[in-house]
Amino acid sequence: MLDFKEAKPNVKDAWTDLAEAAVCFANSAGGTIVVGVADTPGGKQAFKGCSLDSDLLRQKIYHLTTPG
Repeated sequence: MLDFKEAKPNVKDAWTDLAEAAVCFANSAGGTIVVGVADTPGGKQAFKGCSLDSDLLRQKIYHLTTPG
């Protein structure tokens, strides 16, 4: 499974959105989240880029998905 995501303008919203996507993958067969790529339109216009720090994003997803 491959999921393309555009980062939300608000960093906290982006972390939450990506954490929710990670949980969906964890509850299914797994997959890969590609951040900075739009579902539509295709081609070169799909590449939006992303300014999120990947290490910080990993930490935030971990903290947002660790049970209570």
